[in-house]
Amino acid sequence: MRQRIYRAIRYLAAPGLWGSLVYPSGFGTLRRQFKSAQPHSVTASRWKANTGLQSIAMRKENCMTSKSEAEWHRRMAARLFNSTWDLVLKKRRTKEESNTMIHMAHASRYHWGVVGGPEQLAIGEWQISRVYAALGRPEPSLYHAERCLEICEAHKVGYFPFAYAYEALARAFAIAGKSRERAACLKLARLAGAKIHEKDDRELFVKDLRTVPPARRRR
Repeated sequence: MRQRIYRAIRYLAAPGLWGSLVYPSGFGTLRRQFKSAQPHSVTASRWKANTGLQSIAMRKENCMTSKSEAEWHRRMAARLFNSTWDLVLKKRRTKEESNTMIHMAHASRYHWGVVGGPEQLAIGEWQISRVYAALGRPEPSLYHAERCLEICEAHKVGYFPFAYAYEALARAFAIAGKSRERAACLKLARLAGAKIHEKDDRELFVKDLRTVPPARRRR
């Protein structure tokens, strides 16, 4: 991934070359539906111990339990994500709130890891990166931004999460004081953002991209 960014830096003066460096073909649009969890498996010995209606009842009970657990994971993932975002937007946070923000972001990503699809996993990594950027910690911010991009590339998700992956990288490089890498990722982010299908999502992304800070001066 970093080799792609460094190669891109050398091509800043030639916009027409960026498409071949960045995007695999065949991206679909962002899907906002969550994947359903699979019912828990039942061992053969337990199946042999049940017959007739008892066996049917056990299967139904396992299925209901699995669906209930999946819904709980979804609720927790969304609740933690929103609570994390509230703290990200807070101008003045206490040390305790900053620590809570980190824990909630990681917890949300964990729950999406149980029931979410590639888009949810990517956005979860994006939020963790954003949290560390807000706290001025470039190394973990860059790590999770890279994870976000890796998930996007592996699963060929839509341009919305792809654009935010590059936004996260640009923000992390800005915090790290790496202006050239920041500029390269901003350009990649704009290219992906311009291809977001939904107008509202596209406008939201452009607004968010404007909040990427200048690169810090290295001491």
